[in-house]
Amino acid sequence: TLAEAAAAVDPAGALAWLTQNAGSGDFTQAFKTVLDQLSQADPAAAMAYVTSLPNNAARQTYLQTVLGNWAVQDPADAMSWVDANLTGPFHNAEVTSLVTQLAKADPQTAAAYFAQLQQEGISFNATLVDALANSLSATDPHAALTWAQSLPSTTPGLETIERKAADAWAKVDPASAAAYIQNLVGNPSYALLINDVALSYAQIDAAAALSWAETLPSVQG
Repeated sequence: TLAEAAAAVDPAGALAWLTQNAGSGDFTQAFKTVLDQLSQADPAAAMAYVTSLPNNAARQTYLQTVLGNWAVQDPADAMSWVDANLTGPFHNAEVTSLVTQLAKADPQTAAAYFAQLQQEGISFNATLVDALANSLSATDPHAALTWAQSLPSTTPGLETIERKAADAWAKVDPASAAAYIQNLVGNPSYALLINDVALSYAQIDAAAALSWAETLPSVQG
């Protein structure tokens, strides 16, 4: 459409045009396209526009679109906006959404926010925790495991996070992973972590894995 074409050159102007011509048949889809482009170019301006719209279900959808793009570009600003402008369950829902979006683009920053927000009492479901663990383990399994050690024992899916990170690390650097894991004696998942790392280690260097296993306390069986 004309608005979509104009958005590539002047997204703010195209958005104003759409608002003035809201009666066109494909307005909704065109609006979403232009808003998406504007929020990538200038998320603060896009948010200012969205918050001027009537407070209804459509506006909430648009707000999530803007926050998603904003989180990728500048997660600190996006989180600051949410903290300053949203409250209650909707605030917590948007924070969760931000962390989910951020986990895809910058898992280490997402992990830092996750830990911070947990300390503030915001709960996260196991699905989000699992997605974040997958993203972080894929980019830096050592950091993923270290992050997991910092989380409260009540974190949903904590054992899964630790095991995924340990296994991912062992597949790329089994000796370092093994050395790290064997020092986590007080961890409730210690035996499982040892077994996971041992299996991956053995597939890469069976002799080294056996030598390492012989140094472990017999209670790990």
